[in-house]
This record gives sequence, C-alpha cells and structure tokens, in this order.
Amino acid sequence: MTPNSISAQVADLSAAASQFTGDGDTLNQAVAQWSNALNKLGEFWGTEANGPEFGATYQPLAAQVLAAANLTVQVLRGIGDGLRQMGQRYNITENQIQAALDDIRANLSNGKLHG
Repeated sequence: MTPNSISAQVADLSAAASQFTGDGDTLNQAVAQWSNALNKLGEFWGTEANGPEFGATYQPLAAQVLAAANLTVQVLRGIGDGLRQMGQRYNITENQIQAALDDIRANLSNGKLHG
C-alpha cells in the first residue's frame, strides 16, 4: 500500500463497528448509574440555609453532564452503525465488480469481446 492509498477490509469495518456499538452500550449503562448517583447526591440540599441555592445550581449542571453523556452514547452507536453500513456497501460493490469481471472474462473466452 502506498501513502496515498487506502485499504478497507470488510471484516475490519465490522469489528470496529461492533466495538463502537459495544462501547456505546457500556456507556449507556454507566449513564443510568450516574443518573441515579447524581440524583442521590443532590437530594440533601433541603430548604434551609444554602440548600435551595445549591440545588438551583446543582440540578442544571447534573442534567448537562447526563445530556452530554447521552449524546456521546448516540454518537458512538451512530459511528458503529455507519461503519457497519459502510462494510455492507463495500461488500456489495466488491460483488458487483467481481461479477462484471467474470462476465468480461467469460465474453473474452467465448470470443464475444476482442482484447
């Protein structure tokens, strides 16, 4: 392979797709745990002293953390799906090219095409 070329193996794309999807699933499970933990950490603020002020600051920040983590889950799963689709399309294209080459070879050997 030269520095200006690219080599794509369908099996490599499939393996990478599975890794991204699996990482997205793992992160999704962690986000569920984080959500519970963040909610429990924020339960104590109550109504006395600085509690309501803390709660007003804490709740939006916890929500932002969870939203960012959920977005990351979607991105990881999206990358996995995109790689999987790319591999399927490469496979279809390879099969079409092989069929065209086989047809050309058959026509050459039958004398239908002249080299």
